[in-house]
Amino acid sequence: MQDLFSSQEAALSPLADRMRPRTLDEFIGQAHIVGQGRLLRRAIEADRMTSSIFYGPPGCGKTTLASIIAGTTHSAFVQLNAVTSGVADVRQVIKEAQDRRSLYGQATYLLLDECHRWSKSQSDSILPAIERGVVRFIGSTTENPLVSMTPALVGRCRIFQFYPLGEADVILAMRRALADRERGFGATAVEMDVVQPYKASTWDSIPDWAKDPDGKWCISYVGTMSAMVNADRVSTTIDSWQALKDSGIYSLLKEAMEKAVSYT
Repeated sequence: MQDLFSSQEAALSPLADRMRPRTLDEFIGQAHIVGQGRLLRRAIEADRMTSSIFYGPPGCGKTTLASIIAGTTHSAFVQLNAVTSGVADVRQVIKEAQDRRSLYGQATYLLLDECHRWSKSQSDSILPAIERGVVRFIGSTTENPLVSMTPALVGRCRIFQFYPLGEADVILAMRRALADRERGFGATAVEMDVVQPYKASTWDSIPDWAKDPDGKWCISYVGTMSAMVNADRVSTTIDSWQALKDSGIYSLLKEAMEKAVSYT
């Protein structure tokens, strides 16, 4: 049950976060690892995940899949970020995991975002807990773990490679955001009609910064578009790339993306 404050907090969250899939059936893309009958899907459904590393580009579903695991497992689920956590944090997680296993027979998952940023000492601090099964480690990274992480940690995990979302996946995510009345803009007058998405001739005219299908970026675009449409109390249909450029939103997004690229 949500109280007033949690409901208000959810309403203020970015659209991409609000629309994050909550179940495997809602999950978009990565059918090669979470499709029906695939190993990872069976492990999640059986709550028998082993230590794993999710490796792939931004916006392809790594953190989302981890959150789905957190929502479906009967085990405890702890999340850390490699940038802000240290050895002391890891030791605390391990101690609590040992207590849960001893007192309640409950397993513990540890999700570590940006796991490639962990130092050797940080990585070594969790190895005994992984070996004994005290902690089921799930690392999320955009860097190749075989190059960017310690061999000892990688050798104790199964690597699942995530691929960029396809065009159909991105469009599906955008349509869901527009149709969902609870978390998206289903109650507004915003429409998006992509009749022939990304035709060859159209694709050539799209700048390089917009060609990478990033689910979070595209859903954020929907949020930006909807906010502008709602402010003017009009209904807008984006039926082509040229219509997007003519809408005035293109220049705002281009400026924002170019600034983002300049900082990376």
